[in-house]
Amino acid sequence: MTRPGDPDSHDRATSSRIDALAVGQAGERQLMCTGWVGEHPQGGGDVAHLLLYPAGHGVADRMRTLATGLGLGPGDQPLRHLDREEVHAWLDDDSHVHVQGPGGEVAERPVPGAWRSAATTRGYLVLSIGMDPLVWRTGDWDALDRWLARGRHQLGLVDVVAR
Repeated sequence: MTRPGDPDSHDRATSSRIDALAVGQAGERQLMCTGWVGEHPQGGGDVAHLLLYPAGHGVADRMRTLATGLGLGPGDQPLRHLDREEVHAWLDDDSHVHVQGPGGEVAERPVPGAWRSAATTRGYLVLSIGMDPLVWRTGDWDALDRWLARGRHQLGLVDVVAR
């Protein structure tokens, strides 16, 4: 599994609408975003993953509202492609992924070449919304695996469209 990027360099999501829906007015300081290339949760093979999660405790209900609003479901159920008209992603020329949700909200994050390649090869990415903070140290990818294994996130497949 390729996991590009340094865990300490996770970017804060930049969408004020998504952040406000998820965590309130101070959302941009509280919503974190990271990505990696890893195994498809149900189909195997490499796929681009994008994870939004809270920086602190106490916002699980609002994160759940965000996940439901985007149409994500529990990881123990079959993954489904989200409605392209409601939620989609695109890659810009500056190596950023943008996720657009209902009403035009956009989350943005820089991504490395391997992530971009996986997203364009599959034509979609796995979007996950976590209910709990993710605490880890540089290079501690086992911490991410343990966090994901707890199942306190919802996910779906988001089409990557040409822009």
